[in-house]
Amino acid sequence: MPCQFIRTPTGSAIICGPRSRAKPKPCWECHRPGVFQCDGPSSTSGGDCDRYLCVQHRTQAGAGVDYCREHAGMLRLL
Repeated sequence: MPCQFIRTPTGSAIICGPRSRAKPKPCWECHRPGVFQCDGPSSTSGGDCDRYLCVQHRTQAGAGVDYCREHAGMLRLL
């Protein structure tokens, strides 16, 4: 299992997972690797927004709950 070291605004983290040759999807705002997905509601599919977000462009609202800037603003988390 390869592990990846990333820096976050509050420190650092090590993320480990199965080996994958696929590149991560780009962040919705800056096109850096998006390692998180927005959990806000989707206006079209009825599910989650699922925009990919990098560490700098996610708003963390709890354990495993992340929002894009648009949904964080709607929920007044910014």
